Amino acid sequence: MGQLTRNEVFTLAVQRYSDTVYRTAVHNCRCTADAEDVVQDVFEKLLHYNGIFESEEHLKAWLLRVAINRCRDLTRAAHQKDTELDENLPAPDVLEEDGSVLDAIRTTLERTPPELSADIIDHGITLTGGGAMLRGLDQLISKETGMPVQVAENPLDCVAAGTGKLLENLNSMKELLSDDDSKY
Repeated sequence: MGQLTRNEVFTLAVQRYSDTVYRTAVHNCRCTADAEDVVQDVFEKLLHYNGIFESEEHLKAWLLRVAINRCRDLTRAAHQKDTELDENLPAPDVLEEDGSVLDAIRTTLERTPPELSADIIDHGITLTGGGAMLRGLDQLISKETGMPVQVAENPLDCVAAGTGKLLENLNSMKELLSDDDSKY
């Protein structure tokens, strides 16, 4: 497939796999309207994809994986909307009283090398994982550190995605995984 242009790959994908992507989306979303949105999202993502597909099977697998992941995102978002939050719950005061999370953040920032500190100051702190979803945590950390804080787009998934990327590039990342704290 390396000899095909991006437009040819896109045309091939739409002609051969749009029905398969749609059926996969219907099966995973259980809603035809959502499935139609998923198909549109998948092919839009393909338009912007800069990678090269080794074979037609690789293209098909990529399309189906993107469709399934998008269905999961929609299902998760719908579930979160259905879950009522008590807006009267207080912000996580336990973090203020105990201070252990804030102390850990401060200690980490103090130990961060200057070249990384500059990036953190410029771009802020991104919260990931389940704790990132605690209401008000980002504002509390921002207030206490004086830095911008944002919650990752998919806080529950991004840790796993990052770990996957790390494992894919394990040989080039070995130095970063060292237990030697003296480098920092």
